[in-house]
Amino acid sequence: GLGDVYKRQVLGVFGFAVNHPFLHTGIDSAAQQSWIFTGQLDAARQPWILEHRVADIPAGAGTMTAEMILSIGERIGCQRLDDLFLHAILPLDEFIPTTIQLHVSPPEAGGGRTVEAYFHQSSAPEQYGYQMAPWKRYATCRLVPDETSSPEWQDFHNDNWPPNNAKPVDFTPIYEHLAAQGVILGSAFQRLINVWEHEDGLYIEATSSESHVELGEDFILHPALLDAGMQA
Repeated sequence: GLGDVYKRQVLGVFGFAVNHPFLHTGIDSAAQQSWIFTGQLDAARQPWILEHRVADIPAGAGTMTAEMILSIGERIGCQRLDDLFLHAILPLDEFIPTTIQLHVSPPEAGGGRTVEAYFHQSSAPEQYGYQMAPWKRYATCRLVPDETSSPEWQDFHNDNWPPNNAKPVDFTPIYEHLAAQGVILGSAFQRLINVWEHEDGLYIEATSSESHVELGEDFILHPALLDAGMQA
């Protein structure tokens, strides 16, 4: 309809649509060969994001930011993420979406780029008058070109699962350990099923929840599953 035509025209002028559960629009700066990607973390659409709490405050999991940046990297030809630093908690609210911006710098000599992540939450009008709530930088990293092929994991092609001589690992204490450090994970972020130790590595099984399905939008790897790998 006319609304869709107008939307495409506006995006054509101000940016391009991004098909991602968190990121909605990208802006390509012709003058600087840089990008800005914008989006929202909205608990009304994705209530599972509230199940990661730090110091009793709903906070965006670091894997959510990592996955967003990796998704951008795939788009711009910088497939590897290096040196992700989380400088502040990414606060979430049950009723107020958190708006995010990811700033991608112009390319360096080797093709790598610096990424800076910012957020702001709308607040009561009297708090800032007619000014928008201030933006706060909460994460930085580098994106680097990497054409390396994914490794061939031979164990995944064997009939035996888990691999022979793999030893089960009791991972359940991890949640108590995290809670003692102030990180509380709800069921959405407790997706580990099995963990095995084999030679010099770990094998894990994890499952996603039905509530994680984002219709028509794709993660490279769901942040809750990526978080499960980090927990192991």
